[in-house]
Amino acid sequence: MRSIKIKMTLFSLATILTVSLILGASSYRANARVLEQEAEASLEMLAMESAEKLSLMIQVQLKGLEELAAREQVRSMDWTSQVQSLQPELERQGFLALAVVDNDGIARYVDGYTLPLGDRPYVQAALSGQSTVSEVIISRLTGEPVVMLATPIETIHHTPAALIARMDGAWLTELVSHIQYRDNGVASLINSQGAILAHRQYPEWALSLHTLDTLQESFPQQEGFISFISKTLQARQPGIDSYTTDNNRIHMGFAPVAGTDWMLYIGAT
Repeated sequence: MRSIKIKMTLFSLATILTVSLILGASSYRANARVLEQEAEASLEMLAMESAEKLSLMIQVQLKGLEELAAREQVRSMDWTSQVQSLQPELERQGFLALAVVDNDGIARYVDGYTLPLGDRPYVQAALSGQSTVSEVIISRLTGEPVVMLATPIETIHHTPAALIARMDGAWLTELVSHIQYRDNGVASLINSQGAILAHRQYPEWALSLHTLDTLQESFPQQEGFISFISKTLQARQPGIDSYTTDNNRIHMGFAPVAGTDWMLYIGAT
């Protein structure tokens, strides 16, 4: 009789232990999923907030250029007056170069160089009345990667003209590098055609004017990243998703940058 009671007690204890383990595992999985959902939500929110911040930083830089273009000396289209007004701003505002572009698309730099730039999209936009920022391009003057800012000049003669400023090719990567998500965070900026404009971990991708297609050729090990970007790029909507690379799961939040066709991606393993 005593033996039966002991067996029944042991059975009850085993049952309670088993149920507790099952409930504990279920609770752990539920809590883990809640934490994962909260992390994903915060990652998407960070991408949206960072895209807005990035847009504002670009607009601040364009605003500075617009203020220069509004000066009477610049609007006069008198070259001597323009140089006297613009030359001090190179160091003050951190521009590598400043130039006035006339209606024929000829850029006249304050340091004396002249260059035809009428076929450049950022120049065409400015001559049409729109302030804009280029992607990473190769300068025809220096042969180096650069980012160009451009804004219209409302000349006193009412003829179209533009003021352009040259930034270092790493400028966008520097802006993106300030965005941090955890210690192992990643961040990149990509346009609608798949051009890499900035990358926190691989800044040389932007400076080499890589696109998703050229990355596929040069870095086949990045197939997971490339496929992920290709899938999410055209939607132009904030979101969260993940991909696998080198046996690591990368969770990415993404959001469009206002005023551009760019998408900002932020993530972590």
